[in-house]
Amino acid sequence: MGRSTWKYQVFFLFCLILHSQLPFPSSLSTSFSSMPPCSALLHFTSWQEDKHCCTWDGVECDKNTSLVVGLDLTSSWLYGNILSNSTLFFLPNLRRLNLADNAFNDSLIPSEFGNFKSLTHLNLSYSVFSGQIPFEISQLSSLVSLDLSKNELLVKALVWKRVIGNLTQLRELILDSTNMSSIRPNFLMNLSSSLTTLSLHYCDLQGQLENNILCLPSIQTLDLTGNWNLEGSLLKSNWSCSSLKFLGLSGRMFSREFLNSIDNLKSLKHLALPGCNITGSIPAWPGILTKLTYLDLSNNSFSGLLPSSLFNLPNLSTLLLGYNQLVGPLPSHVSGLNLIVLSLSSNFLNGTLPSWLFSMPSLESLYLYGNQFVGEIGEFKYNSLKYLNLGYNKLHGSIPRSVSRLVNLTTLYLSSNNLSIMLGSEMFSKLKNLETLDLSNNSVSINNNAAYALPNLQYLYLAYSNISEFPIFLRLTTNLQSLDLSNNRIYGQVPRWLGDVGNNSLYYVDLRNNLLQGPFPILNSSNLQFMFFSNNKLTGEIPSFICNAIYLAVLD
Repeated sequence: MGRSTWKYQVFFLFCLILHSQLPFPSSLSTSFSSMPPCSALLHFTSWQEDKHCCTWDGVECDKNTSLVVGLDLTSSWLYGNILSNSTLFFLPNLRRLNLADNAFNDSLIPSEFGNFKSLTHLNLSYSVFSGQIPFEISQLSSLVSLDLSKNELLVKALVWKRVIGNLTQLRELILDSTNMSSIRPNFLMNLSSSLTTLSLHYCDLQGQLENNILCLPSIQTLDLTGNWNLEGSLLKSNWSCSSLKFLGLSGRMFSREFLNSIDNLKSLKHLALPGCNITGSIPAWPGILTKLTYLDLSNNSFSGLLPSSLFNLPNLSTLLLGYNQLVGPLPSHVSGLNLIVLSLSSNFLNGTLPSWLFSMPSLESLYLYGNQFVGEIGEFKYNSLKYLNLGYNKLHGSIPRSVSRLVNLTTLYLSSNNLSIMLGSEMFSKLKNLETLDLSNNSVSINNNAAYALPNLQYLYLAYSNISEFPIFLRLTTNLQSLDLSNNRIYGQVPRWLGDVGNNSLYYVDLRNNLLQGPFPILNSSNLQFMFFSNNKLTGEIPSFICNAIYLAVLD
């Protein structure tokens, strides 16, 4: 290619990034002092005019012609509007264009995108576009992959008809969180026979879903979860989609026959059926689908005992069974299970907590709240846990000392049990990453002689915990946003240091129903929104700082 043509491409590509049509968060004429040094330009360190544009980061060229055929500007801090005369549209040979994870200011997708006749891959996801998807997108007849997800976009019926009518080469169509409320589910028929991925997660689809949506010949990923108003009566399919690896459905559409037939999907790795109003017992097929890595049956009306086959899946990493009506104990012995996420919350499960719950080396999230478990909390063997919620059970005893191993823990909910907890003991001092701590409605003792801090704590809930003093470790808590010490026996004056807790991040304070005396506390956070001090013995005038709390919504 001649030098003049190369310079032509250099000019337009440079204009694309360096001029106002697609600016960075700060233009070249202004200082970058508001962000980490040069961080805005790191992605484009190789975009130098004296080098061939085919060597630049994110630029792909045809090996034979050296024409620019691919542009990947993912997460490049681009913002503003893409104007109809943008230099982007001077690259007519583009085959792959990725502008995902930028900020285009709730602007419309320009109709000029329809001029990229050679485009095979278009990704505009997570880029703050809004408005209607232009019908010109349907003119991109060579498209193999189209991802417009996670924007504020609207799909009109006419555009949808043209998309499915003209884009016959599509293998991947992802429109998650796009408003498709005007699209009737029967319009999901007649999709490209080449389609391997169809993801319409949280698209507000409504109406009757036809059975043959499950029989697209090449489909491997089908995600319709989050469309709670889908209806229908999915019968046992002929499962021509035997290669299906990812299946996600929501709504009111299941017959028991259909549910029992899922065991035919031997290739399935991801199965999500949340919020489908399914009743009866959990089928035995999870034990047959040995390739499963993800199983979500939450927010249904499953009843009966947990099938033991659920705990014998060697590849399973996520198991979500919360918000059902399951009963009975957990199995006492499990082998080979290595979950990352386990949620059994809001059921009627009972019995003691078996030791295997605390012995999975990769477990990061354990949610068991809202059941009827009894006994003591077991010893933690590994430090992988980040989220632990055992609230609203009937657990008793003390917290095991091994909780100090959980150095990665960010969230700990133990509220509404019968636990005896010493707050201020050595075990809590090692939880430096803890952000949320809820010990409400237990028997809590405070050791204010122990010197330690929870530097990342943002939410502390100790309501109904029988404490009689303020936890002094709060003095060193600089990120606290919400504090609930209500309905206790805290007496005396509110300490002055409480006014500086949170370093101006505090927005919620609840000290009602205690035995507090003396003057009204002075809180220095300008972000206060909720303050509760009723049913104490505070005296004197209401301090003037309340007049400066411009965000205050509730004062009691």
